Amino acid sequence: MVRSAECFPLVPFAAAWIRRRHIPYRFLPVYYFVATLTGMWCLSTFGRYALHNNIFVFHLTTAAEVPLLGLAYYRLVPLPKVRVGIVIGVVLFGIVALLDATVLNGWMKHQNVYARSAATLVLLSLAFVHLDYLSSQPVEQLSNSRPALLLSIAVLVLYSALAAIHLAVYIEYKNPAFSYEEHARLDNLFNLPFPFIYGISMGLLTRLFAYFPLNKPPRQALPKWLRFGRFRPKAPITAEVAAAQA
Repeated sequence: MVRSAECFPLVPFAAAWIRRRHIPYRFLPVYYFVATLTGMWCLSTFGRYALHNNIFVFHLTTAAEVPLLGLAYYRLVPLPKVRVGIVIGVVLFGIVALLDATVLNGWMKHQNVYARSAATLVLLSLAFVHLDYLSSQPVEQLSNSRPALLLSIAVLVLYSALAAIHLAVYIEYKNPAFSYEEHARLDNLFNLPFPFIYGISMGLLTRLFAYFPLNKPPRQALPKWLRFGRFRPKAPITAEVAAAQA
């Protein structure tokens, strides 16, 4: 189930791809975010089967998630103090992520629990700040803020749970008292909520992109040989045509 859930970003990416020309400027980082998750799933699959190690994908994914979502919130919250805080938070996260990948846990050895914790702190803070900003807006403008609201809900659902899962797996693998079989069982136990949490968050992002219009109307998106305009009603058979056919 966990391996299958890793491909869930394909759904919001597909929903965004067929709307990419009409995605507003503020939500383009979210489009790049789901595209990055899709690419990292492909890279993780390659690393697991070709290199027998996909730890580096956790470092790359976390390093890409925070700047992209930080840029989205930078555009969604036009408050100078909040924007300065976003820049400072992303820079501090970058320092932690670099130390985690080089000194603390290693690029190919352990999961980036320190970088993941820093990313969770930054992104959850931004989600709460954004929700507070939305709550201060007039009621007339809230109807246009539904995609932004779905983004913050997806961030809260995803990162509040992922931080706990990665921390539990990290502590478990750091404990030398467990055998290989015990590691595998505990790993499966700790990752059991992942498919449900990941599915909910990706479903919310899919609904977010569904608010935007498609690149083409559905009829124009069909191949030419499937378009209904090619099928014309037949002309009525007159007496002269019937006689000629006979």
